[in-house]
Amino acid sequence: MKKLWIVVGAILLFRIGSLSYADAKSLEQPIIVASELNPDMQQFYVSYITNRTQPHALNFAEIGNVPLNFASETFEQFGMNGMEQVTGQIQMETPYYVLYSATSEQLSPELVEEIDGKMATVYFTDGSSQTIPFSIQRDLIQEKNPLDMLTGASGPDGSADGFRALESFTIQSLKVDERIELKMFRVDGKEIEVPVESPIQVDEGDAVQIQVSDGTALFFGELATIEMKIQVSGKSSEESAYLFFNLNEVPSEEWINQKVKEAKKE
Repeated sequence: MKKLWIVVGAILLFRIGSLSYADAKSLEQPIIVASELNPDMQQFYVSYITNRTQPHALNFAEIGNVPLNFASETFEQFGMNGMEQVTGQIQMETPYYVLYSATSEQLSPELVEEIDGKMATVYFTDGSSQTIPFSIQRDLIQEKNPLDMLTGASGPDGSADGFRALESFTIQSLKVDERIELKMFRVDGKEIEVPVESPIQVDEGDAVQIQVSDGTALFFGELATIEMKIQVSGKSSEESAYLFFNLNEVPSEEWINQKVKEAKKE
């Protein structure tokens, strides 16, 4: 009987210790790691880290005086009725934390203009809220790109896209999103050494092939970019043009733990 009580006591001490450790790991408030307004898609995205047990649930967001609701249980945009909802999608789970990604309902173009350039307040169902800045993809929307995409393939190894030049221009420099790596750049069959360190001449009709590595996405449908500073033939000023690449990797457990560690130091 004495041995039985010793075993029960050991189990209770182990459980109490485990609960105390889990409680020490618990987040009092969620950690928002990404927020973006995409005027082209007319949607607002937010991703946050919260506890795996007793997680903070997202309620709604507000920018200026405009409330932003998140989509209902089924994904009913673009005619895909009944498709499983991506809002609240679990991007990554660890033993103590989970990363959630949420997408707002589609906004009208008028509302997109109204909320442009303001702070966002994100509300959770426990009554807490956080006011945060958000990025806007407006700068990446362009009326004309000198490269017309002909082929594209995206997967866990990255993206490999093929383009045709619509006009002659010189690429003065490239700014590659830090989350991806430019692995191959080919113009009219000629391999361009990367990283690019000198101007690249592209003539009208040239085939351009670009391959990049995959990268970490913090919300559903997030894109990485390559910004090209170009000089179009016949024009005096330099312009910016953008190439977009899908991100398919989820954040690692180490990445999430590091974000939690940084937040707890603040």
